[in-house]
Amino acid sequence: MPKLFRRRAPIALYLLLAVILAAGALLRPPVRAESQAETPRPQLLYFFENYCDACHPEVEFIETFHELTGRHVTDYDYLYYNIRSESARALFNETAEACGVAPEDRFVPMVVVDGKAYVGNSKVESVMPMDFLENESTESLLYYLYSPACESCAAAEKHLEGTPESVTVRRGQVEFESAVRIEQINIYDNPSAAQALFERYCVPEDQRTTPIVFLGEDYVRGADDIESRLPYMLRQGKAIGTPLISETKEADLSALTVAGTAAAGFVAGFNPCALSMLLLFLSVLLASGERAGRYAAAYLVAKLVTYMAVGTALLSLLSAWNPTWLPTAAKVILTVIGGALIVLNLLDAWNAHRRRYGEIKNQLPGRVRGFLDRHIRASLKGHGAALMASVAALGVVVAASEFLCSGQLYLASLTAGLSAGTAYGRMLLLLLVFSLAFVLPSAVVTFVVVRSRNMLSASNAILRRMPLIKLITAVAMLGIILAAWLLV
Repeated sequence: MPKLFRRRAPIALYLLLAVILAAGALLRPPVRAESQAETPRPQLLYFFENYCDACHPEVEFIETFHELTGRHVTDYDYLYYNIRSESARALFNETAEACGVAPEDRFVPMVVVDGKAYVGNSKVESVMPMDFLENESTESLLYYLYSPACESCAAAEKHLEGTPESVTVRRGQVEFESAVRIEQINIYDNPSAAQALFERYCVPEDQRTTPIVFLGEDYVRGADDIESRLPYMLRQGKAIGTPLISETKEADLSALTVAGTAAAGFVAGFNPCALSMLLLFLSVLLASGERAGRYAAAYLVAKLVTYMAVGTALLSLLSAWNPTWLPTAAKVILTVIGGALIVLNLLDAWNAHRRRYGEIKNQLPGRVRGFLDRHIRASLKGHGAALMASVAALGVVVAASEFLCSGQLYLASLTAGLSAGTAYGRMLLLLLVFSLAFVLPSAVVTFVVVRSRNMLSASNAILRRMPLIKLITAVAMLGIILAAWLLV
């Protein structure tokens, strides 16, 4: 390639690019002026007569218009005229003529809303409010933002419970009934909606606390203000026309997530307390010659149901009790007990690494293991339906007995959820996720043992991995404690 062409090639490329861009600009269809123009606002005209320099009816009318219609003059192209001047009086008569007002009926004040005239105080205070009510909802909508186990929220809820189903609202000379609807939002359940409300009402950062009620264009904070101000504001119609907050997808900002809960349950499922009893059960079951898979499945289902039942009972009890100090107390208890369990699991990991299995502390006591051993062997002496019932009952007994050992992460997760103020329905979902994840390792071990009938290899595999299991349990416990304090 000639050197001269190589030197000028970049220049040629730049010129070609410029030509393409210019051609694109010329070929692009022109933007229509109508698309760039703002949508014209309806016109609002206010005619009055004033000879007092200190009086400003045009300013006072801004608030009056809002009180009579629930609308703001900023929604309109607002123009006002004092008809003491000749030009304003001429415009007044011209506008009245255009609106069909007879000469004998022309007097001030006169308000013209989008071409319709309301002449005189009587028409302004009676007809105009009715016209606006025909096209708008009369419902009084309140958004109540609260936190679980909040003392001020509990007091505010008592006041809100006394709110009537409807209130009589007066606009000018018009009275009407307004149905009251209260939308309650748990700030932990739906932080996206809470954030949307805070931003919509421009609530300062240091005032974004609960309890707080949003209505109309205003908000009321604190139990005392809700008790004293809210009833008056409802009667004044301040809650009519409250902007609807669009449905927002529930954000998962709580200390517990589904994925995190599943991970905690999966780690807890490898606890030697749970697997040791499972292996003992399988060894006796395989030796009995019965169909191991079916009975092992019944055993695991019984354990799953037991864990769900225990968690639901604890959750229901604490939710019904729901003292205001519960979140803080739950965090403290979780930290103290969880810290002790972290130390125990780390010591057990070290002893398991050194194969000092007799020095492992965080496991079922010898008496409990002996008790379960006898019950496992006794339960598997039956056949058929009797054996199935015995196996199911055995799963319940084993799950209840090993709960304080293998259920440590379970209890920690439940406590973290309570400290975060997680709602009851979401906690039930998390309990189910945890329980299913907890049973999964046992189900895998059962499948492998039943298919291979090699109990010794499964037992040795668990022993070899005991240091890792203990270490992961300690780390998971630490993660739950940090989440309870930092992510709430």
